Amino acid sequence: MATLRKANQTNPHQMQHPSSSSKLRSSLAVSSPALSAKVRSLISSRKACHDEQFTNNKLATGNLPCRDLIPLLDNAYTPDSELPYQIMNPTPPSESPSSPPTSTWSYFTFSPTSLAALKSLATQSMTLSSGYISTDDAISSFIWRSVTHAHLPRLNSTSNSTFTRAVDIRRYLDISPMYPGLFQNMTYHSFSLWKLVNGPLGWVASHLRAAVDPKTSSLKYNTRTLATFLHQSNIYAP
Repeated sequence: MATLRKANQTNPHQMQHPSSSSKLRSSLAVSSPALSAKVRSLISSRKACHDEQFTNNKLATGNLPCRDLIPLLDNAYTPDSELPYQIMNPTPPSESPSSPPTSTWSYFTFSPTSLAALKSLATQSMTLSSGYISTDDAISSFIWRSVTHAHLPRLNSTSNSTFTRAVDIRRYLDISPMYPGLFQNMTYHSFSLWKLVNGPLGWVASHLRAAVDPKTSSLKYNTRTLATFLHQSNIYAP
């Protein structure tokens, strides 16, 4: 059974599309691989609190030098098209930041049967040669399209809606899945409201899957660019 919540805080899955007066942000939290690090951390904490012995492998993994785990790019690197969603432009002095919209909590519960049916429906219209999408791909696409469809009557259909997903990047950088530190990046997907609502569910799910499939994903390179940018910012900061 999967439970989703709609909230006004940062969550593993987040979507954003503009309204006539301000940007409307809707957040969705669902179970995802990015949360597995928290589970591992809790297990490690339990072992430490109960004075249980760690294996040599877990000790070595837990003490990896975090500064060297993400290989940086060449020092000549300058941000190009990889970080548009992660670098915020400063607000002009003459403009005051807009107030965040009012949000409310909403819970949606899906039975295992409903999840299986939803995935089956999305699979019928997917566009991937691999022939695979996950249940999370299907349900994320379904919620994104449904919320957008509900807001569409009061929005410009040519405006874009952006959906983000938090992803555990350990496997993309050959980092042990047992490493307890936070290693997470985001994938970003943006479509016009009209295209999102009228496109097949499987087509949307295919875009989400392609962004996390190691064979087609740019997460490894994008993570390296982000780490390099942060490293350079720290070096050259006044």
